[in-house]
Amino acid sequence: MPFNAPFRHKFYKSDLIYGLMDEIHRYIYKVIYFRDAITHFEHNDYPPALVSDYLIPLEVENFNDFMAESRGSEDPNDIRDQREVNTKLKYIDNADYRKYKESLFGYWKRDTKYSSVTTRTDYNTQIMGRKCKGAMSWININNDPLIKGIHLHFILDGINMEEVISKYYFDINEHEAQNQYYSNEDNMNENNGFVSIDLNQKRVRSEKSIVGKELRWIFRNRGNTNVAKKIQFWKNGCPTNPPWVGNECLIWDKYALHLEAKGKKMKRDMMAYPGYLIYINNYEN
Repeated sequence: MPFNAPFRHKFYKSDLIYGLMDEIHRYIYKVIYFRDAITHFEHNDYPPALVSDYLIPLEVENFNDFMAESRGSEDPNDIRDQREVNTKLKYIDNADYRKYKESLFGYWKRDTKYSSVTTRTDYNTQIMGRKCKGAMSWININNDPLIKGIHLHFILDGINMEEVISKYYFDINEHEAQNQYYSNEDNMNENNGFVSIDLNQKRVRSEKSIVGKELRWIFRNRGNTNVAKKIQFWKNGCPTNPPWVGNECLIWDKYALHLEAKGKKMKRDMMAYPGYLIYINNYEN
């Protein structure tokens, strides 16, 4: 059971890796348990080990536009980017890739929360978040035999949990944030309902990070047996428990309270406003 010991102690071919990209690269090339991922990437193997390698239609269109617009350019940056884009486009032109893509895209199209990933024409953080969460849902909740053996490795290194929970970026160091958090038992903030620490002068509103969306999705679905057994967290090069277990559990308790309050509000709104369920399917948390 990856949420708890015994852990899944290495990356296996077909597994997916989530986390901050710099940390993913470090794990692949520096952490012995991810040694098989080096071969996977160097040989452009299938299925993709990163969700970013599952290109949605809008990404393919953008890549093709770039290749057309930069054709003949002598700019070193364009030449480098052309090489990378060409590799990505060649990677998806393969029967082994297509069978996984068809399973993933078919799952998205059947789910109202994720169907827009394959049809939207504007590329933004919301769509990327749905793509990443939708891939997690596909791996962990979908019952397609093709993906039965696929597990997900989530690297926690470099992630500030206060920012994940509050959906803010904080202009302070992690040690200071932790000290302020544990010194205040009643650390709710009326402006956004669940900022864990009182940092009115130091917080900066920012677009929600993709990794934050991913972790919150896992927390909301942690009671699902498949989610609990198919996601393995990593930190400091070793398997570990979920981030809501241990020293940072109180931070996640605040998010749990937020979800509880939100659930009660949804019930009230469902009773008061016809069609509310249609709206809430597009709500981004």
